[in-house]
Amino acid sequence: MTQDAGWPGDWTAAIGLAVRAERRRQGISAQRLSELTAEAGYEIPRNAIVNLEHRRKTTIGVHEIAVLATALKVSPLSLTLPADVIDSLDVRPGEFASVSEVAQWWAFPIRAQLSAGTIAESPHALDRLDPLTLALMRDHFVDVLAELAIERDEYTVRAAQVRESEAVAVDSAAAEDARAELRVIERRLLFCQQQIESVRERHRALEKRVAMVRSDVEAVRGQRQEAR
Repeated sequence: MTQDAGWPGDWTAAIGLAVRAERRRQGISAQRLSELTAEAGYEIPRNAIVNLEHRRKTTIGVHEIAVLATALKVSPLSLTLPADVIDSLDVRPGEFASVSEVAQWWAFPIRAQLSAGTIAESPHALDRLDPLTLALMRDHFVDVLAELAIERDEYTVRAAQVRESEAVAVDSAAAEDARAELRVIERRLLFCQQQIESVRERHRALEKRVAMVRSDVEAVRGQRQEAR
């Protein structure tokens, strides 16, 4: 089996970008951040921080993420999945996902049981889940759909604003900047719509399974009443 050598480095690079962005936001030098990690109980040398921020460090330990988050007074998750720095990443080699979706997966583990394609490939993928888990997953997907709809609407509004900026641009450079931003927004819109369709498909499968479970429960209740 061939390993994707670049994939771990991409994860580490995203963390490095997050560390640099947060450090600069707080006005902290790399040397000062190193000192803060020492105060937190585990010193990360300045050169290691610089290497991390400039993609010269290809791996990072969980303990390093924890101490950097402590020193910067942020959540380790905000460094590991920096939504304000990157939009998406390879959650596994060759499997692309938005940062928000990965964060939801990490924060709500049962969602992992419904990875993309699982339901379509196996109609019985939900059979092993208990009724409470099914209900939780169904409610979670409703929340995800609402969040994705808001994100889609925000991108739609921004796209209209950028188109207007392009129309009134006073020079070719400004117009090209607007077109470049519009291309990025349109890609995000497309990805967002794909996510909505994927979640809707999974939600429909959940609703079907929940209805079947309810029917089974009612049948058992009926049998018990008859037995009495």
